[in-house]
This record gives sequence, structure tokens and C-alpha cells, in this order.
Amino acid sequence: MATRTQMVMASHMTEAMLLKAVMDALRAYGWLSIHHWTSLHSAKGFPDVCAVKDGKLIFIELKREGKEATAAQREWLDALAAVPGVIWCGVLHPSQWLSGELDAALSQ
Repeated sequence: MATRTQMVMASHMTEAMLLKAVMDALRAYGWLSIHHWTSLHSAKGFPDVCAVKDGKLIFIELKREGKEATAAQREWLDALAAVPGVIWCGVLHPSQWLSGELDAALSQ
């Protein structure tokens, strides 16, 4: 759960800022990761970030605080969460990032 200070910070964090923080953390923890800068010619709803390390997978849909995943994004996340080896799959808001929700998965 995010603290009040984290919630204030989260409300000012853009999706681009969240993406940079997540990609930097993935790199620091030794994950191989990808983010497609444009969804042109890609499957609608595929998550923003895909990362792999030692046979483990992470899929992350980044959202600004208060925004929710679309139906197409939920469909992809639900399908990917069922794949063996996926240790974290979901929507990540700035408040969740700042509270450390993804930390345990990244440190595996």
C-alpha cells in the first residue's frame, strides 16, 4: 500500500516516467526487456513491457494513476498470466510501483 507521500508523487508521474523507472529497474536486476514505442501493426492490447530472465517472464501494462486497462489489454493479460513461467502479469500504476509491488518479482 502506498503512503500519502507516494500517492501525491504517483499523481504527478506520467506513463513515460513510469516506463523509464520500470525499464531502469529491469536492467538493474538483469532482466532482458522490451517496450515497443509504437503499437502500429501490432496486436491490439498487448502489454507495454515484456521481460525475461532465467526462464521467468513478466508482462506489464503501464497506466497513469486512475486509468484502467482496456478490454483488449485485459484479454491479453489474462491469457499471458496463465502461461507457465510468468511470475508477474498485470497493470502497474505509479502508486503500485512506488509502494514496491513489483520488487519481489524483479529480485527473483
